[in-house]
Amino acid sequence: MLVGNKSDLRHLRAVPTDEARAFAEKNGLSFLETSALDSTNVETAFQTILTGVYCVCVCVYSAHILNRPLPGLFNEQK
Repeated sequence: MLVGNKSDLRHLRAVPTDEARAFAEKNGLSFLETSALDSTNVETAFQTILTGVYCVCVCVYSAHILNRPLPGLFNEQK
């Protein structure tokens, strides 16, 4: 997840929204702009991250219980 913070300070923006959104899409990331000052998307950002962590935990636990290999990056060996 790519999070742009301080979205309330548009006049001080270093990266345009379109550029950040394109970068996130190119790299397979979700994108949100947040502002703690006006509470924009802060809760959404945390909920999205926690949902992702929960899904990974369920996937790992399920694979362990079912004695199956983990999908994707989890089963790459170094």
